[in-house]
Amino acid sequence: MKKLVIASGLSIVLIVSVTACSTPRTRPTPAAAPIDQTTIASEMDSLLIETMDALLPLQPDATIAAVPTEGQHSGFEFVEGQCRYSTGVAKFSFAFSRTDMNQVLTTVDPILERHGFPSAEEETGAQGWSGIRAEAANGSVIYLHGRGDNDAEAYSGPLPAIDDESSCLALNAAR
Repeated sequence: MKKLVIASGLSIVLIVSVTACSTPRTRPTPAAAPIDQTTIASEMDSLLIETMDALLPLQPDATIAAVPTEGQHSGFEFVEGQCRYSTGVAKFSFAFSRTDMNQVLTTVDPILERHGFPSAEEETGAQGWSGIRAEAANGSVIYLHGRGDNDAEAYSGPLPAIDDESSCLALNAAR
């Protein structure tokens, strides 16, 4: 009787073992999500314009010169081995030094949050410029800073599905 139990036990182990080995485990691989360059461009352009527009009431004499500034371009660019979208540099005449920075941050933070960004941080430079900057978890950045005439730009995080310059720049033609 013991031999029969041992044999049964062995056959069960062998069956389980063979079954486990004969059934391959495959995980479905999700297809890479297509790059929607129109959505990326629209999102970054809206973020920059909404942020600058929100600051204008804090200084009634401030203006936005152009988005992007003449000579600048918006579009996809290949920088340091990464494809990203840039709004191009815009100019606006908002003097951060004349406005309480807490008020600036309180004004822009709800806009940044709506676009998936954390709160902005104050930045200052050795040449006397000041401003704000925020970076989202995906690598997207918005900054507004300068002296007098300020530079403002927003750019997307790297697009992981695009790893060569020609494919990146081709996104501009498709816009």
